[in-house]
Amino acid sequence: MKMIKILLALLIVVSYNAKVALAAGDGEFMDLTTSARLDGDVILGINSAYEDFKKFGYEIANFTVIISASEILTVTFVPKFHPEEGHTLGGKTKYGRQVSYSIDRSTGSIITKNFAR
Repeated sequence: MKMIKILLALLIVVSYNAKVALAAGDGEFMDLTTSARLDGDVILGINSAYEDFKKFGYEIANFTVIISASEILTVTFVPKFHPEEGHTLGGKTKYGRQVSYSIDRSTGSIITKNFAR
């Protein structure tokens, strides 16, 4: 059941056309548009971050999700700009606030949660 929930969370991100960026091994970012290869521990970490993110009531389609998979997994939800607003400072738009999670890859549990200011 847990695996179905994890896959569902990832499919929600992709199906709602939320842009997902993954950090490649060389530190560069690549856009995920149709397929990706992710380790199971990364999926568990993404699921932990997504479950907490959902509590805010934000629409995932209005966010870009940035995933950096190194020793500590980092999952960041960055709000897109609303068509009626210009660029703003501080990581907050009409769609919500930017939130970043550090995840322990061995357990999938959230270590820290930080909001952009």
